[in-house]
Amino acid sequence: MPSVHDSPESVPTINYANAELLEQSGKRHFKASSVLHLPLNVYLLLFFTLGKGFQLTIATLNVNYYAHSLGYRPDFIGLLSAMPAIGSLFSAVPSGFLADRLGRKPVLIATAILTPLFLAGIGLGTSAPWLLTCAFLQGVVSSAYWVTNLPLLTENTTESQRVGIFALNSFLLLGVGALGNLLGGAIPEFVARILHVSASSPFPFRW
Repeated sequence: MPSVHDSPESVPTINYANAELLEQSGKRHFKASSVLHLPLNVYLLLFFTLGKGFQLTIATLNVNYYAHSLGYRPDFIGLLSAMPAIGSLFSAVPSGFLADRLGRKPVLIATAILTPLFLAGIGLGTSAPWLLTCAFLQGVVSSAYWVTNLPLLTENTTESQRVGIFALNSFLLLGVGALGNLLGGAIPEFVARILHVSASSPFPFRW
């Protein structure tokens, strides 16, 4: 007679479907927690990207309106809008070599300092050569962001964090566009009301 321990009813069974679900749940939990616990450098880079998103949308909107308020024709405004892209075209590859030689962080800090200065130069200038020069140089120094940001994020994240962080970085850069455009339109209107000047005059756009 077989013993009780040898009976089929007493043999433990494994539910492979439940085990797989538990494993996948554990992996998802690990990935979510790994995205939330990031190095300080990653938070700083994401904050920088948020500012870059606002800069792109506000400047793209207001620089054109500012040039129009100065009395420039559409053909010049089109050229002015194209100058940052032309500057980036010439400087992207040299910026990459410079970042490899000096380090990505110093190059990123340099673009963080110089980009607002050249944007301010556009806002404070009125002559066509000055506006075009500042717009071109702003594109030159801005290209350093594009060649350093993603490599720095890659270096400061793990493989499990990377996809989520890159998605968040793209959202902060492009997803704030609507809010940036709203601010770009609201700030000149607000300044014009306070100063009792026309919102289409140059001074409100300089803000």
